[in-house]
Amino acid sequence: MLTLSEFAQGDHNFVVVVDGKGVFSSTKSDLIPILDYLDSDRAGHTDAVLFDRYIGRAAALLMTMLKPARVCTPVISKGGRAVFEEFQMSFEATETVEYLMGVASDGMCQWEKLAQGKSPSEFHQLVKRR
Repeated sequence: MLTLSEFAQGDHNFVVVVDGKGVFSSTKSDLIPILDYLDSDRAGHTDAVLFDRYIGRAAALLMTMLKPARVCTPVISKGGRAVFEEFQMSFEATETVEYLMGVASDGMCQWEKLAQGKSPSEFHQLVKRR
């Protein structure tokens, strides 16, 4: 089973593990890996563990649609943490920051701004149109 520290030292930005085996991984950035997995035929494993390099509110909203058993990240924003707590999702994070823009900056990235006040499905549809 992949650990958070092993993931953090690896090259991938997003990894999905089911039954101890990697079933999806990506080196792409931003929300692209999550959207790729969400739209794939491999999505839907409720026993999946998701690993993502950085999780903000936008990524967290999309991840709720996957209904994973657990989410692991080295860095999570306060907005991402709030989403996981609201949806009662199990997660592990090494560090919590205010915002992810530039990793731990004073401002929200475009995705986090767009995700404000949106449900997971509303945000997913909005991102797909872009």
